[in-house]
Amino acid sequence: MKIYFKQNDGTNPSSVFSSFGITDCYLKHLYIDSDANKVTRKAHHHNGFEIHIIEKGHQEYEVDGRIYSAKSGEFFFVPPYVRHKIVNSSTGTEKYSITFSSTALTYLDDCIIGSIPHRFFENVKFITNEYHNSKGISVQLIESSVFECAVMFLRLAGLREEACLKQSETDDLRLDSVKKYIADNIESWITVGDIAAYCYVSPKQVTRIFLKHEGMTPAQYVIKRRISYIQKLLESNRLSLKEISEKMNFQNEYYFNAFVKKHLGMPPGEYRKMVK
Repeated sequence: MKIYFKQNDGTNPSSVFSSFGITDCYLKHLYIDSDANKVTRKAHHHNGFEIHIIEKGHQEYEVDGRIYSAKSGEFFFVPPYVRHKIVNSSTGTEKYSITFSSTALTYLDDCIIGSIPHRFFENVKFITNEYHNSKGISVQLIESSVFECAVMFLRLAGLREEACLKQSETDDLRLDSVKKYIADNIESWITVGDIAAYCYVSPKQVTRIFLKHEGMTPAQYVIKRRISYIQKLLESNRLSLKEISEKMNFQNEYYFNAFVKKHLGMPPGEYRKMVK
C-alpha cells in the first residue's frame, strides 16, 4: 500500500477541503495480493466516506445482503456507518481509495457503483509525479488535486454544491466574528452560552461550527486561547503570578496554578523560569 496524500490539518479554514467540511482525507494505492493483510474482510463500518476506485481486476462487496461488483474502470462509493465487507477479489487487483470525514455531507447515504471519470487518472499521474519530485509547493498541488478527485466522485454521488458553499461562507463569517469576540474577552471565562448569544444562534449550532472548522468544541477553543494568552503574560515578566491570576479572573492562585499545570504540564512559576 502506498499513501500518496494524508490531510495534515483538517481544521485549516484556508484549506480547499474546508468548502465541504472535509477532514482526515487520505489517498491510497493498494495492491490486493500483497496488501491482503491490510484489508478487513469482516463486516464493518467507518465514520467517514470510502471511495474504492478499481484500476485493475475486480472486487465484490456485500452491503446488507446485497452484492456490489466493481470492475476495472469502476468505483464503489460507501457512505459513513454503512456496514460492508469485501467478499471477493480477483488476483492482481489494484485500486485507489479516497477516504475522508465530513459533517456537511450526511445526506449522501447511498452506496453507488459507477464509471471512473477519465480526469481521475490524469490527476493521479500528476499527484504521483509531484509526490516523487517533492518540490517546495508539491504539498499544496497534491492537496488541490486530491480535493478535485474527491469532488468528482461526490458529484456522481449527488453532491449539493451550492448548499455546502453557502453554509461554509456563513459559517466562516460567524467564526471570524466569534473568534474576535473571544480574543477581545479572553481575560473572562467565556461560556458556549455567551458565544451563542453573541452570534444569535443556538449552543448546538456554535458547537457544530467549531467542530467542523476548528476540530474542537468552543470550550476547548477558549481554553486554548486562554492558555496562549497566559503564556505571553508569563513570558513578559511584567506581572507577578498573583497579578496574572487576578487579571485572568481565577478565583485564587491555587486554581490558576492547577489550570496552568493541567494544560502546560507544569506550574506557572516553573514555566516562567523555563522561558527566561
